[in-house]
Parts: sequence; structure tokens; C-alpha cells
Amino acid sequence: MRLRSAGKGVLAALVLMVWAASAWAGSPGYQGRIAKALDGDSLIVVVGGRRIEVRLQGIDCPEWGQPWGQEAKRFTAGFVGKPVRLLPRDVDRRGRLVARMILPGGKDLGLLLLARGLAWWYARYAIDDRAYARAWWGAVRQGRGLWGDDSPQVPPWDWRRTHHRRRR
Repeated sequence: MRLRSAGKGVLAALVLMVWAASAWAGSPGYQGRIAKALDGDSLIVVVGGRRIEVRLQGIDCPEWGQPWGQEAKRFTAGFVGKPVRLLPRDVDRRGRLVARMILPGGKDLGLLLLARGLAWWYARYAIDDRAYARAWWGAVRQGRGLWGDDSPQVPPWDWRRTHHRRRR
């Protein structure tokens, strides 16, 4: 199991290094196709024939056991098969590529999730992005998605601390 995780980390690091090199040449990121939604903010993307696990940068969707977790996954799954452009930022501790995902028409998947109230703006891991902050705050103010519930919302990063089971 560890070797498998290490392999993912090596692949993600390789992808990030290739992206960094191509960024010097003015390349706009990677072109790929969404193969599977693992949850609201984690997807499998096929890039150059390789399957890469991608974690959307700057957002955090509700977990499986949380209210709105399934809705976030269903929304993201609606884009399976669509072409995307990945704008890599980092590799997380689980070996996933952390990236922005741009859909056809220039739509940012993370921004769409925030605007629909299906994600938190994850300011701790976000770059200074006013568009993400505005989308999140707009959803909160207008009570869209999970922000329309009466009960207090527990951010996924706090929920994960008290619920240790894996979500897949």
C-alpha cells in the first residue's frame, strides 16, 4: 500500500516538474480529460494517457459523511468526460497534484463549486484570489447550497479531525 502511494507521489511530482519546465516556455498548463470524480474536490484526470489524481486548489468540499458531500460529488461528476486545462500549484502530502481546473469556456471548477455553495474557500491553502473569496462570500450571504441549512456548518478540515475513516 505504501509503495502504491509513493508511486502516486512520484508521478505527481514528475507532472509538477514537467509543468514548471513548460511554464518557462509559456505553456498554459496541461490539457486533459476528467475520467472520474472521487468526491467534490478530488478527481482523476487523464493527461497524455496517464491517470492523475488531482485535488482542486483553494477549496474544500464537504466530506462523505457531511451534509452536502454527495451533492458536491454529483456536481463534479457532471463534468466527467469533459476536456480540462490543469494549472498545477503543488503536490499534497497524499501525492495528489493540487491544481486549478479550467473547463471549456474558461470556467474554473473550483469557482463554480464555491458559487453554488458546495465548498468552502480554503484560505489556508489558497493563493490570494479575490474571485474565490467573492464567490464563497456571495454563496454564504445568499444562503446557496450548504449555506442555506439551518444548522451550523462544520468545515471539512475540522470534520476530518474528529472522523478518521477514509471516504473512498
